[in-house]
Amino acid sequence: MLSNAILMVLFLLIVVM
Repeated sequence: MLSNAILMVLFLLIVVM
């Protein structure tokens, strides 16, 4: 779902930071 995709993106951004 879109919600899951958004959460994945946010998680990746946090990991990169």
